[in-house]
Amino acid sequence: MRRNTDILKNTVFDVLIIGGGIHGATIAREATLRGYKTALVEKGDFGSATSANSLKVIHGGLRYLQHANFHRIRQSIQSRKIFQQVAPHLIDNIPFLVPTYGYGIKSKFVMNAAIKFYDVISLDRNKNIPPENYLPGGKTISKNEILKIIPGIKTEGLTGGAVWYESISNDSERLILEFILQAAEYGAEIFNYIKVEKLLFENNKIKGALAIDLLTGNSFEIKADITVVAAGPWLNNFVHSPSAKFPLTKAVNIVVNKNLFGNYAVGLESAGEYEDKDAIIKRGKRLYFFVPLHGKTMIGTTYKKYSGKPDNLKITKHDIIEILDEVNKINPEINLSFDDVCFYHTGLLPMEPLSNPDDDIQPGKHSVIFDSENENGTKGGIFIKSVKFTTAPSIAIETVNLIDKKRGKRTSAPEQNYLHKPEIIENTTKSAAIPGEYISRIIKVYGKKRANKIINMITGNPQWGEMISETPPVTEAEIIYNIKYEYAQKLKDIVLRRTGLGNLNIPSPVTIEKIAKILQREFDLTQNETEHEITGTLDYYSILKSEIVNHI
Repeated sequence: MRRNTDILKNTVFDVLIIGGGIHGATIAREATLRGYKTALVEKGDFGSATSANSLKVIHGGLRYLQHANFHRIRQSIQSRKIFQQVAPHLIDNIPFLVPTYGYGIKSKFVMNAAIKFYDVISLDRNKNIPPENYLPGGKTISKNEILKIIPGIKTEGLTGGAVWYESISNDSERLILEFILQAAEYGAEIFNYIKVEKLLFENNKIKGALAIDLLTGNSFEIKADITVVAAGPWLNNFVHSPSAKFPLTKAVNIVVNKNLFGNYAVGLESAGEYEDKDAIIKRGKRLYFFVPLHGKTMIGTTYKKYSGKPDNLKITKHDIIEILDEVNKINPEINLSFDDVCFYHTGLLPMEPLSNPDDDIQPGKHSVIFDSENENGTKGGIFIKSVKFTTAPSIAIETVNLIDKKRGKRTSAPEQNYLHKPEIIENTTKSAAIPGEYISRIIKVYGKKRANKIINMITGNPQWGEMISETPPVTEAEIIYNIKYEYAQKLKDIVLRRTGLGNLNIPSPVTIEKIAKILQREFDLTQNETEHEITGTLDYYSILKSEIVNHI
């Protein structure tokens, strides 16, 4: 994929989007579908910051019943359907389970009523999505059934469990990338490793941004009629209105190398008390979720107040141990140790302001779209205070509706670009030599259309079929495809956000070295530059295995 920043310098865009996380990606796709000349720039790789910190649950808003927030429920359902339509190959449905206790708000009766009520609210949840993504209704199960699923659970007052179904993204990094790639296919100009230094102002109007290409060091201006800042926690660097600034909380999830509860995602109450001030129905405890994924379990989330700069965010060993300690208090039979941890996620989210220092820390509950003209009279700017990964597609629609209003237009994305269109995998005798399990994997990771391209690359150049990794099976063709067609610029981009090799565990140093050699060849890197790529990638895992940095 040719990187030509002259396009950014020499074009006046209708819409410039700053930030390539899930919100920037969905806005870029939506704006381009509606006919706007769109550019998106991201200072790192797409989905490499806060959007990477996710339990990968694309939930339908059941939890918002306790807040009686029906708008957010419907918003969540709408967003989930868009995820299912845009990237059905990346979405799976799994049962979620919470234990029921006693005869109050945690009882089987109340939870069953909530699930049935939710099923009515979400009657259209399966409309216009692929049949394989259909979500069944919820149910309750007996005490004996739940004891088989969650051994060691607290039994005092236990009456059974409530089960409902949610979608999960089996690779949320590629889910973000799918929106990026589709935006580009529809005509958007997309660039990673472009850092915006400041917004440009002229006659009380935002006219674009001053940017620097972090790969070349070149600075240039990008001109646009509307500038959308979807920069996650970096939004505070761009807004001047006090009402648009927000405190931050550090969110942490971990991945352990154990499948704890089979195919069930389980919600278990924290050991300590917790008060959700906005909830009408108060549970008195925070739920920790245990989400199965590829034979492992993701666990989260913990929240801490964060006062530093977003660029300085780091996870510590203490952050990981804190989750482990809490999990072992919740259910001692789980008995996790630090050595069980194979990956982690951390990111920064808007935090609800604290009334006093002893309040429980709560992440923001609502994404907010700020129109700079309403905030301070400055035209041409839209700022997204982004909170939930799940609702990003709905926020994108609302954002582009606002762009329509500001430009005096009324647009909508063509309906066929929302509806699911079955993809066909090409039948070629040449592909018969490619192992069926490999084809199955790349269809699941890339979707049939992109998998076709990789298969054709291998059939046209059989040496590209050499395996870079056996578990999971990854070929040289994939790495070249990531570089040529998916904006991969660095080794970390490929390992963490393209192939899935390293976003749930530490890949082998041999695999990393093989990919680095391909990167060296494709980008004509020096040996020192190649070694820097290897070290930078291994450093990402150093908190888990300190010795791995020196392994190569």
